[in-house]
Amino acid sequence: MNLKIDNWNYNELENLILELKKLSNEKFKNFNDKIINTTSKTIGVQIPKLRLIAKEISKGNCISFLSLNMPDIFELHIIYALVLSKIKDINLSYPPFKNFIYTINNWAVCDILCGEYKIVLKNKEFYLNKIKEFVKTNNEFVVRVGLILLMKFYIKTNLFEIFEILNTITCNKYYVNMGIAWLLSTTFIFDEKSTLNYINTSQLSYFVKNKTFQKILESKQVTPLQKEDIKKLKINLSPNK
Repeated sequence: MNLKIDNWNYNELENLILELKKLSNEKFKNFNDKIINTTSKTIGVQIPKLRLIAKEISKGNCISFLSLNMPDIFELHIIYALVLSKIKDINLSYPPFKNFIYTINNWAVCDILCGEYKIVLKNKEFYLNKIKEFVKTNNEFVVRVGLILLMKFYIKTNLFEIFEILNTITCNKYYVNMGIAWLLSTTFIFDEKSTLNYINTSQLSYFVKNKTFQKILESKQVTPLQKEDIKKLKINLSPNK
């Protein structure tokens, strides 16, 4: 199928869905459904194949593709995220980005989008201000978008501001809490002392602290000696604090 298209329409989109169905793998679909936990329809196409499709779409009029209302299909959301991440002009990128993040209903689309959305690097102040808005919502995956963008692009330059931003979060949903834990386990690798000081003095829940320590212990970038200290903190962590 030719995906380098000058003017996307819904017939072209239907053809893309048919192509995805040809690439489906039932075994992979069953496995993916268990770990993704999405309300979207799934077809069962592996991510490397979706990346190739997104790359081809981006060679054509990708803005035309992004302007379509996408059916609620997981693989289409992944492709949309990947195509969106290839746009270099912030004026063309941010409006669909802002709309898209409010449609996300699973961690996979969120994390793939944020990991690939490198336009942030050249517009860090702009996106940092947007992240501060995202994390104050009660939308589980909009908040997580903010968290993963902080983790991917701001730890080395805005560490203490990240801690301040975390203090503004009121959304207590599962994928937010897991996003905070992942973020803090990553800041720990960059600055152990400051991260532990923040954890110990913050109002983070027992769940978040426990998951943060767990992720630190699972990291291959943490030394055995550091892990021994974290094990002690984890053991002494009280659910009542």
